[in-house]
This record gives sequence, structure tokens and C-alpha cells, in this order.
Amino acid sequence: TVKKLVNCSGSGIFAIVLCNYEAARAWLEESQRIGLELGAEGKPCLGWSLAYLGDEALHRSNPFTQRLLDESLVLARESGETILLAYVLDTRGVLAIRQGDYALARTLLSESLALFRKMDDRWGSAYPITSLGYLLHYLGDYGAARSLHQEALTIYREVGDRYNMGDPLEKLSDIAQLQGDYEGAMALNNELLTISREINDKWSEALSLRELGLVASHMGDYGRAVTLFTECLPLFQELGNKYGLAACLIGWAGLTMSQTPRQPLRAAKLLGAAEAILETIDDYPLRPHHRIEYEGIAAAVRAQLDEAAFNTAWAEGRELTMEGAIEYALEPVEEITEVKLPPATDMENRTIPAFLPSQREAEKHKYGGLTAREREVAAQIAQGKSNQAIAAELFVGLKTVEAHVTRILSKLGFTSRAQIAAWAVAKGLAEAPTDLDKLAR
Repeated sequence: TVKKLVNCSGSGIFAIVLCNYEAARAWLEESQRIGLELGAEGKPCLGWSLAYLGDEALHRSNPFTQRLLDESLVLARESGETILLAYVLDTRGVLAIRQGDYALARTLLSESLALFRKMDDRWGSAYPITSLGYLLHYLGDYGAARSLHQEALTIYREVGDRYNMGDPLEKLSDIAQLQGDYEGAMALNNELLTISREINDKWSEALSLRELGLVASHMGDYGRAVTLFTECLPLFQELGNKYGLAACLIGWAGLTMSQTPRQPLRAAKLLGAAEAILETIDDYPLRPHHRIEYEGIAAAVRAQLDEAAFNTAWAEGRELTMEGAIEYALEPVEEITEVKLPPATDMENRTIPAFLPSQREAEKHKYGGLTAREREVAAQIAQGKSNQAIAAELFVGLKTVEAHVTRILSKLGFTSRAQIAAWAVAKGLAEAPTDLDKLAR
């Protein structure tokens, strides 16, 4: 039974390293069950299982994170497992930072670092060193924070721990952005992106893509920013990383206010969607440079809109589902290329409508009310592609495609994919398919 317990815990830990969080949860919950059956003999392994479950929950902003870590902390102290205690103190300290309890965080992290040093575990000490840098980062002491992150990064380089190098690299990038060093931030995130792809760490890959998008936006490379945000959004969705999604939406909002013409209504809607997502995350405040980004964009949007227009767009964004927010962010935005005013004999008799339709709205009217994304889906259906193939082609989830198909059928009054295909061909959105049998799939 003890051997089975150790195997389950080990498999769970290995699954976390591979970023397979669903498998990790299953293995660790099984080890938790076995540990409870063993009683005192199973306390160390049970403590580790709870600790890693807590760590996984922390990454996913799960509301049970604190309970899991507090239970693990009790077991660590009772079992006398020093290395377990040092590890759990560090993870619990990070949670305290997110909860805004900085005094508790400092106490927990200092104890963790003291234990690792007492064991002469230089590698292990890099964990609380990084976390203490994270704490000082939140407190605004960027110089001290940078020194700690660089110390941790040096340790990870020395021991060849490429998996954990991502944490200090990411935090150093945050500080570089806060201080306006975008070239430095780009170099750090490019290194993180390279490492994450080499070790197949999807979590760090998504983070680096997002931060590179923010940096590109600040440097005026808007085309690259769009490409990077488009690439990372589906990754965050796949990983269930709500914070990453929200930060991406904030980045998209910034892009809409940086390019010409500015689109404050779209930006307000994206900010509202980001705010709604963040509210579903317990005890996870915006990181300093994301908060500054958010506040600056919100101020710029408010300066462009009256209160009523801002509040309406904001509320519409808050009503979006998570998939709806992703779809909205990825939806192509067509610019107004020409505006024709109604003819009049003189300026006094000329009537100018309060709101001129954009090219996007005109296109929607032309194609039965379908959005640009829905037209893309209709064109893919006309090519005989399945929902799964369309999802892969457009970098969205299968459920998103299914929702698109349902809305297309409803808007056009159709009952089959074959009807959608025929309509798309008739409208010039696609060429007639060669294999008609595919259309019913």
C-alpha cells in the first residue's frame, strides 16, 4: 500500500512537470485517498500529495488552494519532514502575496528559505528566493526584487533546471517592462519562449507569448502584437488559465487604442470582459505592470467616450462568456475606408446621422447578420470541413465552433450544414466543394 501511495504521488508530480494537470489531479487525489487509509504512516506522502494539489490549484486560481496548503502544512509539521515543510511554506507564502497579506507572506517565505539553507539545499533555496523577489515586486522595491530574481536564475542555470528558470525570467521581464526597458523584456521573454518550447512547457509558452505581445504593442509593432496575442489566447483557454486570458484581453484593448483609428467602444468591451474574468479568480490581484497597463487603457478609453457609452460597452463586455470574449478579441476588425454623406443643396439642410455604419456593420447586413468570424466558419463548412477541423484551422475550441454553427443556422433560418454551404458559395464566401458527402458531417 505504501509503495502504491509513493507511485501515485510520483506520477502526480511527474504529470505536473509535463503540464498535464488533469492527470496530476487524478493521481494526487488517489494518493490522498490511500494516505488517509494509512493514517500516521502515510502522513508524509499525504502531505506531499496535498502540497502538489495545492500548487496545481494555485496555478489555476482554485478556491480550495488555501485549504489544501494549510492541511499540507499541518501534516508537514506533524511528520517532521523538513523538506516538505520548506516547500509548503514557500507555496503558502505565494498564496499570501496574492491575497495581499504581505506580512504573513514575508514570515512564511523567510522560514522556508531558512529551512532550505539549514539543509544546505542551494537548489531548493531558489524557490523562496524567487518568491521573496515576487513579494518585493508587489511592494514596489524593484531593485531588491531584481537582485533576488537574478540570484534564483543563477542557481537554476548552475543546476541545469530549465523547467524552473521560467519563473525568475518572467518576473525579471515584468520589472523591465515597469521600468520601460522593452528591449530587455523582449530578450528575457524570447529566452523563456525558447526554453518552454524545448521542454514542452505550455504554461510558460503562453506566458511568454502574452508578454511578448505586450512588449511589441509598446514598441509600436502592432502586427506582431496581434500575431502573438492570437497565438497565446487558445493556449490559455486550453490550460484553463483565467488570469492569462484576462491579461491578454487587456493587451487587446490596448492595441485597439494604439492603432488608427482608435476604437474606444471595442476597448471598453474588452476591458469589461477582462474585469469579469478577474472577478472569478479568488485572491489574485493584477500584477503591477498589468495593473498599470489596465488603468492607463481605461483612462484613455474614458477620455474618448461619454459616461453612458463607456458603461454600455463595459456592461456588454462583462456579459460575454469566456469563449465569447476570446472570439470577440480574435474577430477581425475592418476599418472604415469611405464615408458618403447624403447629398444636400446646402450645409444647413444637410442631415448627418448620429452614428455612421462601419464597414463591419455593412458587411454583417450584407451577409444575413453574420459576424466576420461566423462568415469564416460558413466558408469552412462550404469546404466540407468538420467542426473539429474548423476549430484547428481558426485556433478556437470545438465548443466555440459548435456555437458558431448554431448561431449561423438560427440567423439564416437553415436546418443543415448543406444549406449553409450552398449559401456561402452563392454569396461568394467559398468555392463549391468537390466532396458533397462531407457537408453533412
